[in-house]
This record gives sequence, structure tokens and C-alpha cells, in this order.
Amino acid sequence: MRRRDLLRMAVLGAPALRASCPSDYRALVCVMMAGGNDGNNMLVPIASAEGDPLISYSQYAKARGGLAVPLESVVRISAGNGDQFGLHGGLKELGELYNQRKNVAVLANVGPLAEPLTRAEYRGGKGMVPGGLYSHGGQQAEWQAMAGAAFGGVEGCEATEIPLPVWLGGGNGAGLRGGGDSPRMTGVTNLLRVDDGLTMVRGANTLTEVGLAQSRMLEAALDGVEPLTTAFPNTPLGRQLARAARMIQARGTLGVKRQIFLAAIGGFDTHERQLTDQAAALAQVSGAMAAFYQATVEMGVGDQVVTFTASEFGRTLQPCGGGTLGSDHGWGSHHLIVGDAVKGGDVYGKYPAMALDGPDDATGRGVWIPTTATAQYGAALGRWFGMSEEALAEAFPNFESFAGGAPGFLASS
Repeated sequence: MRRRDLLRMAVLGAPALRASCPSDYRALVCVMMAGGNDGNNMLVPIASAEGDPLISYSQYAKARGGLAVPLESVVRISAGNGDQFGLHGGLKELGELYNQRKNVAVLANVGPLAEPLTRAEYRGGKGMVPGGLYSHGGQQAEWQAMAGAAFGGVEGCEATEIPLPVWLGGGNGAGLRGGGDSPRMTGVTNLLRVDDGLTMVRGANTLTEVGLAQSRMLEAALDGVEPLTTAFPNTPLGRQLARAARMIQARGTLGVKRQIFLAAIGGFDTHERQLTDQAAALAQVSGAMAAFYQATVEMGVGDQVVTFTASEFGRTLQPCGGGTLGSDHGWGSHHLIVGDAVKGGDVYGKYPAMALDGPDDATGRGVWIPTTATAQYGAALGRWFGMSEEALAEAFPNFESFAGGAPGFLASS
């Protein structure tokens, strides 16, 4: 077996050796904002082109109270229909890409939906509601399924799915580098090979050992990669996306045409100290995603890599009680898509009315019923990725039941 084939098996598994991928290369990179990002402060309404008083900064500030970000602190952007918004000031770099390069798009009020749902149906208990709503675990699983495993079905091609924070990202396995003959790696391998007679334990140990082997093989592939000149922020997310860039750079050695990466950053469960904590977290997102975009340009794949955000849910427009200046778990929220294949400089979807107990509010606290489903979000990304219509229908079986189908924020979606 050739070294390249061995590397492909380590990263993709044996089926990849039989696959014949399309001639072009494409990658999807999901940035998971764990904890539930408050989209109300990430995309602030300033003025509606049609003069809608419920989509205005004054209405937003009235409903948000002490949680409102100052108007002078936001990065002003315009939607294609003339609506005026402000990106949170922590998103300075992405705001500049939105305004200058027009390769950043915003998808408004997106979230898990089992079927199209109105406020009247939700309040009357007549509509079908997604399971695990408002829970971190249930909704993270929903979003991560959309962001990762669903994107198969590229004709004749296996896609690499790489969760960066774990073994391949240098997280839990960081102390095990140094090759198969390092003392620590040898010790761990020996422990994993102990036969204790328990079938489930043996199975788990085998999977862990395979993961370690994959990590070592990937390290071997990355050893031959020339360093990029793009400077990444020395932050947890910056290091993860720098790692993803190196894996993209090694795509020829790995012999892959489709790659999927999942990076994660915490700090978004802002029941208190939201103004300071969210600002710091969004600044990390903006700096890392902007650097990653520049790296794709340096590698000549700026139009072949799409980076997008996810988060398990949005947060309530109304602040928490008790003067803690935070917000509670919500539902629909706003997300960012970055890359030269993005039809950017625009806000897609329907922005919710900033009114407590208003037309988009599920609970009376500013919990937005999504007007774009995660299935539609995923279908748009999957179609660009090269998924067949049959594969899209299997991965996102209900997306065609939503008006408008997949949103058109990508050049070929």
C-alpha cells in the first residue's frame, strides 16, 4: 500500500480508497458557538427600509433595557433591501469583510423546526415542536448533526469529517504527540490493549486506539506542509482554525476532495455578565474567522471553502430577572456565513419584530420562533458542497416543506 493510500485510510476509512471524488475541491467549516449565542446583540436592528417601527433601534433598546448595546459601538451594515443593521462591535473584522469584500452574509432567525410553525399554533399547542427545545444537549446535537454528519451524499465521494477540538485538533491528545515510540503514547496504547473480558470496553478501547492512529497519520501528513504566512490569533478558536487551514493545505497528500471541519468556542451561555462576556467571545470568533478566510485566499481556495456559524439556540430579548444583565435560553437566532462563494453583503431570511409578546415571540419574553429552519440552512450548504438532491432529501427530509426551500446565500445554491 502506498503512503498516500495509508494516509487516506487513516483519515477517511477504507471506503475512501474505492471512491472517485469530483475533480473540484470543497470544504465546509462550522464554528460552533456553544452555550447559546445572543443573536439580538449580534445583529442589532437600526432602521427598516419600509419604516417598520418594530424593526428599529429604538424598539430594540426599549425591549432590551440594560442589555442593549450602544448604537455607536456597532459596525453598520445594509441589507440588500435597504434595511439597516449593526453587527456587534466585537465582529469588527467580519463587518469589514461584509462591507468591503461582500463575502459575508447573515442568515436571520434560523433554528430547529419540525415543520412550519406560527405563534398561534405554538401557543395553542397545535404545532409540532422539536424535541429538546431550550436544552443545551438536545439542541447542540440537533445543530451538530446539521453541521457535520448530514453532509454526505456527494456523488462518488466520501467526505472527511473532523471535529477539531478532540484528538485531531490537539485537544485531548495534545500530550500524546511524539510518535508511536514516545513513552506516554506507548503507555496509553498498552493500556488500551489490555483484555479485561468486557466486550463494550474492548470496543471503546479499539475505537480510541484507531483515533490515536489516525491522529499520528495525520501528523505525518501535516509535517510536509509549508507554513502559511497568514497570522492567526493565539486564541483557542484561532488555533483550531489554524489547524483546519493546515489540513486543507495537506488535501493533496491526503487525497481528499471534500472536507468538513467542526470547531467550537464556549462562553455564550450568558445568564449574567453578557455585555462583557459576549463581547470577548464574539471578538475571538471574528478574529479567528477573518484570519481563516485570509488563509483560504493564500492557499487559492477562497471560493472553495465556506465557513459558517452555529449555536444551539438564541436567547431571550427580555433580560434575566434580578439585575444580572444576562438573558435566558431562547430559540431562533442569527448566523454568519463567510467565503468567496458567499453572495454576501446581505441579510437573508426574516428578521423578527423586536416586540415582547409580538408576532414572532413564542413565550412573551422575546423567544423567536424561527422563520428559517436548520434543515433549510443545511440544505443550502449541502447543495453547494455537492450533495445530490436524493442525498439532500435523505439528510434534510423536511426542508422542502418550508416556503422558499434552501436560502440562496451561496453562489450555486
